[in-house]
Amino acid sequence: MSLTSQMVKSLTLKSEFLLEIRMKDRTRLIDKRSSELDQVETDLRSLEKKWIADQVNFETYNRWNADYTKQRNYLRAQIDQLKKRAILPIPSYCKPLTG
Repeated sequence: MSLTSQMVKSLTLKSEFLLEIRMKDRTRLIDKRSSELDQVETDLRSLEKKWIADQVNFETYNRWNADYTKQRNYLRAQIDQLKKRAILPIPSYCKPLTG
């Protein structure tokens, strides 16, 4: 049994639509994680300024610095993974048939 040209066209359109939605969702998630990363980096800089100005003690600085650094590394890794998945090459079986 083979598919009619109308069925192929319908499947193609639906696939393209779903792919577009997934790409937009991924872009939104990257933007969200980037915003979270900006906030963590701002908090980390603020903590460092407070440490330099002697407004926080050593134990407080160490605890928050470790937390912020862990969050920053986690968010960077998530953003990198999302970006890598966004630029993966399209497998040959997903490319349109010609001829």
